[in-house]
Amino acid sequence: MILGGRLRISRFLLPILFPACVSPQPGPATETGTDAAADTATDTTETAWLDVQPHPTQGSLLVATWNQTLAGETALRWSMGDESHTTSAITQAVGEQQRILAGVPYGSTVTVDLLVDDQPIASTTATTDPLPENMPRPTLLVADEAGQDPDLNYLLLSTSSGGTWGGAWWTAIIDRQGRVVWARQGQSHRVNMQVQTSTDGHDILIDQNSYWGSFDNGVNSQVDRVKLDGTVLETVPTPGLHHPFTELPDGRLAWGAIDGTDETLAVEQADGSVANLWSCRDFLAKMGASSNCGSNTLRYDADRGTFLFSFFTTQTVFEIDATTGSALRWFGHLDGSYTFDPDDSAFWWQHGVHWTDAGTLLVSTKSANGGHETMVREYQVDDDTQTLTQIWSFGEGQGIFAADMGEAWRLQGGNTLHNYGTTARVREVTSDGQVVWDLIWADGNTIGRMTALSSLEPLLP
Repeated sequence: MILGGRLRISRFLLPILFPACVSPQPGPATETGTDAAADTATDTTETAWLDVQPHPTQGSLLVATWNQTLAGETALRWSMGDESHTTSAITQAVGEQQRILAGVPYGSTVTVDLLVDDQPIASTTATTDPLPENMPRPTLLVADEAGQDPDLNYLLLSTSSGGTWGGAWWTAIIDRQGRVVWARQGQSHRVNMQVQTSTDGHDILIDQNSYWGSFDNGVNSQVDRVKLDGTVLETVPTPGLHHPFTELPDGRLAWGAIDGTDETLAVEQADGSVANLWSCRDFLAKMGASSNCGSNTLRYDADRGTFLFSFFTTQTVFEIDATTGSALRWFGHLDGSYTFDPDDSAFWWQHGVHWTDAGTLLVSTKSANGGHETMVREYQVDDDTQTLTQIWSFGEGQGIFAADMGEAWRLQGGNTLHNYGTTARVREVTSDGQVVWDLIWADGNTIGRMTALSSLEPLLP
């Protein structure tokens, strides 16, 4: 149904519209009693069957269908050589069942085992579809498993098939071996540079950016909310979407909406309308500054109730109150910005700025004004002295430069994941500066925003 400008598919309708995505109901009740149950277990275990086929539209997913002859905690295990992965266990009743397997690389033949109460009941083999044509794939340069964050098993990101804006864009999921395990091509004449998971971790949000895709000032930009099987749960119009968007805890979206030389912080309202919370042009006019307004990062922090809104045109980051729309403070190079300590730790051409769980500010930046290295800087923010004090950095002397885009994320175990944007490279580094994971795309690709994933199961229907 259409509600407030969104095209919505109710989650309650999914079993009706997409019956292959849910488990069938258990079959008729059988004879009960201890002896009967024992006889049933003896007789029906031998007749258990398992069939596994590639998903009809997402060929790296495998659809397993089986005859559940014994009720119990049921899981699927797929293996390939010495590699083995097991799904979470689900209590299943006797009868025909179905489940989708995610995480198998494209073009792989695997053995799939049906496990009931940790015991193998049936087994078969299956082969995923080949990697889609023109799908960019990375090369794994470094893989130090002992030093890697154990909670990062997959990486969600977007990548172009050629150049920053040219060619098709793809949303992809990469595993720790650098293999593509899921991919979805973006719409024609659209750019997908800000792909991310929803705040609850259950959906993938894909920006279909028309500003850079067809140069229409973002009139036809939108964000699709999808599941791994390709189901589009809703499509949200985001007129003026120029670069970044973010999701609020209640599912509403906010984005940078550009109009000529101005860019506003547009926030979707409960009724589906759009309100402009803050204007870059109005703010600059009040302080007597003159500059075009072009953003590259927008993050919402629920604990603070604020947005971090980063502008490459002013090389400044604003913290905006999500309720009042007031600029509470700003960091960078406009008058009134907090200072940097030491002076040479200032960020330039900053991207991906956000608050860490420890309350520090993390940013991907050029090493200096006009510098030719891209690095990560982390700051402690002191409101009393209005100072950003650098407490950690990485990248100086590494010789890697990203002309545009990029971001850095602090992982759960303390490592930092750095994305080099138009240089199309991702590196994981420890707190003492050791590179433990390094992926590179070497065909003139660009990579957009990235999200570290522990499991793919929450993204399934």
